[in-house]
Amino acid sequence: MYLCAHCKTKYAANHDSISSGTKCSSVTWLKVLHALLNFSSMQETCKACDISPNTYYNLRNRLVYGMQLMMDQVKLFGVISCDITFVRASYKGMDLSDIDYPEGSIYDQVDFKPRQSRQRGGRNSMDERSVNSIAVFTAIDEYDHVMARFVGIGAATASQLRECIGDNKLLIDIPSDDPSPFHNEKIREEETGKSLLVSDEEKAIIKYAADLGIPHEHHVYRRKDVQLRLAPNEHDIQNVNQLHKKLKQFLRDYNYVSSKYLPAFLVLFEFCQNTKCTDDAIVQLFQILAQPGLCENPAMINEQYTIPNYLQQWLSSENPSKRLKKNQALAYYLYKKRQDSIAAGEKNIQSVTDIANECNMSLSSVRRNYKNLESTGYGPEIMKLYSTGNPHRKQRQRKAFSKEIIALYDAYQKNRQLPRNERLGLTKFVRKINLEQHKNYNYRSIDYYFKEIEKAGIRKAENKGS
Repeated sequence: MYLCAHCKTKYAANHDSISSGTKCSSVTWLKVLHALLNFSSMQETCKACDISPNTYYNLRNRLVYGMQLMMDQVKLFGVISCDITFVRASYKGMDLSDIDYPEGSIYDQVDFKPRQSRQRGGRNSMDERSVNSIAVFTAIDEYDHVMARFVGIGAATASQLRECIGDNKLLIDIPSDDPSPFHNEKIREEETGKSLLVSDEEKAIIKYAADLGIPHEHHVYRRKDVQLRLAPNEHDIQNVNQLHKKLKQFLRDYNYVSSKYLPAFLVLFEFCQNTKCTDDAIVQLFQILAQPGLCENPAMINEQYTIPNYLQQWLSSENPSKRLKKNQALAYYLYKKRQDSIAAGEKNIQSVTDIANECNMSLSSVRRNYKNLESTGYGPEIMKLYSTGNPHRKQRQRKAFSKEIIALYDAYQKNRQLPRNERLGLTKFVRKINLEQHKNYNYRSIDYYFKEIEKAGIRKAENKGS
């Protein structure tokens, strides 16, 4: 202990540090870290260290905060493979009924459930844009630098990627020396230059790369269940796919942690992958924990890794249905209207096949989409959106058809003029075009476009029997 000669204040050597104020010895800190790295449960750790659950959570959050300060020094450069994976939302230890929703919100109900209960032995769908899935951005470069960041609930956007990744995590120019303190390998001179971001055709990643100014390369690896081969000078994302497998196994070893603790365990995953949990890394971690001035507000750490603020913020937003795709909202509206017509005993009812064709979805996807949105309470918001008409349908009618679709229509009509034993049906015709021109057409959407072309009068409808 020290005594200030001016203000007579007593303080320790590690004042305002991450480990200050916990009243725990370094042995206890080391035991908690050892239990954390060996997938021990909270009850086992508390019994082995003789501490309370509150003390365990306090020490764990501070350890994770120290790991995060270390992971901020790790930079990714060179050929960077990245992708977004989704994990199921887990509400263990969360009482959603105690969350204060805005007055009048569709979520301010006693019987509101963020998702349906999953049954044993069955497979439940996980829509990327529902409250049942959490997006995690993962990346790995050619020097085995790993990054796993929590993005948010549902599909990711470019603004969310900029917020969770930052602007200085991915280096545009390859440095001469590795700035990471865990890799002393000198960068080869022949690989100096610009970094390259490799991903699939995720629109959020493409826009994020364009905003950041880093060269980007995206690929499609499969069309219509047909594996595509890359060119010799192109790169794949198999490394990041293996990283997804390691991440899922990592969470499985922890018995699928609650989603409100997921950001903390992603930092722990980064620490294990980047440092390999060596003795030098643990020594450096404890030096950061004891460094003065790094934690002037200890409550900030618990708020960062304990409170599920991301879930409350998403559920309390004014209009969460904006995160839905247009065809999902349209499919729900049409299917809900069909159900109401059936209940009213009406005769002219739109079939599910017509709904699937208009929304470019399969029959099972239409029903599953309706079931998911009905269970999450999206119904009133979507029906309110379509109360004054169908804005998406009006937009589609005003949109001019591309020359490519019109040429495809003409080619199909020529095909129908062939003899009966040589002509192709629409399904086989679309499949043939996809293989020859390397396209990704859906025969339902093509059928819908052909009908709209005939309705608009761009081409006259041919006699179907000819």
